[in-house]
Amino acid sequence: GTGKLYGIDVTTTMTYNAKPGPGGTMQGEGWGVVMTKEGETATCRGIGVGKPGPGGAIRWVGSFCYQAQGQKLARLNSVAVVFEHDAAANGDSRGAIWEWK
Repeated sequence: GTGKLYGIDVTTTMTYNAKPGPGGTMQGEGWGVVMTKEGETATCRGIGVGKPGPGGAIRWVGSFCYQAQGQKLARLNSVAVVFEHDAAANGDSRGAIWEWK
């Protein structure tokens, strides 16, 4: 997806694996890359827990750690990032991340 990270326009591509967890939850782990318009990149790894919602929706919460290969995203190298990601059954999704120092 597209968005802003530290005020910089980025595109993020992620892939993940999920398996059933206790109490109807999902346990997930994923990997991805963030790219600026100028081509600077940061790779990431994340883990999270998914909680089922109405109509087949799922809400994920978890954390990411990044490795940036340039100056614009270098701040990611010294923080953990927590996230929320809501996915609807029809494929629509929305997420947010926060820096945890």
